[in-house]
Amino acid sequence: MKRNFLHFTFLLGLLLIYSSCGPNPEQQLTTAIENGDFATVKTLVEQGIDIKTRLANGRNIFMYAAENGEKELVDLLLGKSVNVDSKDMQGHAALYLSAANGHTDVVSVLLQAGADPNLTDSEGKTTLIAAASGGYLDTVKTLLQGGADISKTDNSSQSALFHAAVEGKEDVVCYLIENGADVDQQNFEGCSVLVIAAAGGQAEAVKALLDGGAKVHSIDKEGCTALIRAAENGHLDTVKYLVDYKAAVNARDRTDRTALMRAAENGKLEMVSFLLEKKAEVNACDKSMQTALLWAALRGHADVVKVLIEKRADINAKDKNGWTPLKWAESKGHTDTITLLKEAGAI
Repeated sequence: MKRNFLHFTFLLGLLLIYSSCGPNPEQQLTTAIENGDFATVKTLVEQGIDIKTRLANGRNIFMYAAENGEKELVDLLLGKSVNVDSKDMQGHAALYLSAANGHTDVVSVLLQAGADPNLTDSEGKTTLIAAASGGYLDTVKTLLQGGADISKTDNSSQSALFHAAVEGKEDVVCYLIENGADVDQQNFEGCSVLVIAAAGGQAEAVKALLDGGAKVHSIDKEGCTALIRAAENGHLDTVKYLVDYKAAVNARDRTDRTALMRAAENGKLEMVSFLLEKKAEVNACDKSMQTALLWAALRGHADVVKVLIEKRADINAKDKNGWTPLKWAESKGHTDTITLLKEAGAI
């Protein structure tokens, strides 16, 4: 009898130890959030878990709920007097997190609860910038109606319009322009939104900016126009829009390089052909006396070299060091280019 009692006591002790080792509420909360199990999160909140508990990245339950568009949970937490503008370690408040993911219904609720639409994160980005970058037009509209500052910029002096254009969100670009966004806004490097969007090949955003009155001849810190940047990266649709808006095909940067030279150097055959069709100067030279043909030969772009020769490029042009296209091609071992140049009579 005594032995049975001791055995029972031993088993009961093990059970108590095992029970005490189970997940605590905070662990349950972390697991539920990681698994996207917001039904469990809601249950834990209703059971009285500390809603101020900070988890990964310094976020609390409220922030995670907003980020994931859990409106019912957000409403529940607002009823518990949660701090609507508290931030995580990156400076993101619940409103920012919901806007960055396009949860317009949650954004609306948070604004009604007094969330500040102009708070910034550690990079100076606003909630409006986050929504514009993601292309969430309805969210952008809601934020502007809720008092978001359309002109506010981040630490790189880039506004919501800048971010929307760079990401190619043309519907957002159009809406921001209609609501007074500065189409010629420049970042901290003095580069306009048009130039950056063109460099990235965001053709429709570029068109929207041009339609909105952006200056087609604006330049960046290297003196490159939007057309030069688009051309060097081979963005033909973008270049066509710029040409339609009277962008100068023969504009030069601070080193006197043209769009044709940059396109030729990068082997953008279709672009080179288009620029030549639009009267690009085939024998223009930069401050080093290098022509488009010299640049193409140096890089070994035989197809570009062929087109330039056909358009009467000077095959024996010399740079400031007296090097010709052939000499450059030979120094780099570009066999196909060497053959083309010699067949054309290069010396």
